[in-house]
Amino acid sequence: MAIKKEDRIEINNKDYNIREFLDYVQRGLEPVRTMMELDGDMYLSDYRDLTTLYWQIHHASVCLKQGSKKNG
Repeated sequence: MAIKKEDRIEINNKDYNIREFLDYVQRGLEPVRTMMELDGDMYLSDYRDLTTLYWQIHHASVCLKQGSKKNG
């Protein structure tokens, strides 16, 4: 399955194009940078933000796969 720039992804009832989605992911991965700066330690709030991002991306992935099965 090829991803095109105009493809849309929905997360938390907000619709993103692929460029916006990648920006969203980059912002969501900010806790990883903090963890590297703290030599592997992580703030609890950063852990929460990172796991929230994980589940949002996981859910979007499942929805994309289900959509491709319906369209395929």
